[in-house]
Amino acid sequence: MPKREDPGWKRFILLFFICFFDLVKLNILFLVTAIPVVTIPAAMTALSRGTLILISGEADYTAADYFSVFRSKFKQALPSGLLIMILSFTLGLSILMYRSFAETMGTPFILLAVAAGILLFALVMAALHIYRLIAVTDLPLRGLLTETKRLIAACFLRTFAASLIGCALEAASFLLFPGSVIFILFIGFSLVSFVSSFLLYRDYEEFLADSDEAIV
Repeated sequence: MPKREDPGWKRFILLFFICFFDLVKLNILFLVTAIPVVTIPAAMTALSRGTLILISGEADYTAADYFSVFRSKFKQALPSGLLIMILSFTLGLSILMYRSFAETMGTPFILLAVAAGILLFALVMAALHIYRLIAVTDLPLRGLLTETKRLIAACFLRTFAASLIGCALEAASFLLFPGSVIFILFIGFSLVSFVSSFLLYRDYEEFLADSDEAIV
């Protein structure tokens, strides 16, 4: 496994190649378990736990482990996950509506579309932490929101970078569709999660250092 003292880019590349087939497996498991919309939060949690463990390099993450996390975290993940999905849908629809109105009504609706876009990106940043917190803790919804705010403040630049890279990969997949189908089916979702877990891993090690919880 790559050494902790290796430069970040070198360690990421080595980890990616070592974990490539695990990421393909995780992506397929995620797609299968996310097909019913109501299961997306638990699937996101199991995927997040998997990529954190792969980054640690200290344990394997089997299909059985994935389904164990999926089942055990289902109820905990559901409220916050549904909230994230509802807010994402609302903000996304708002952006489309404001852009449409801006064509005839001008600047005010352009500004509203930009504001909705900023809020949607902030929601993406929050979701990165919420699903990982669910994966490694048993916090209720209020506790998840409190710790999410604290983690975003503590590692804002890394959270921003992880969100930006994730959005860029997803946007590229959308724009290149249907040419991106193979990417989406085999590694798209797990790669986004892997990048985010890589950037945020040490923050979660520090977060869990004084608790009874652990990534592995």
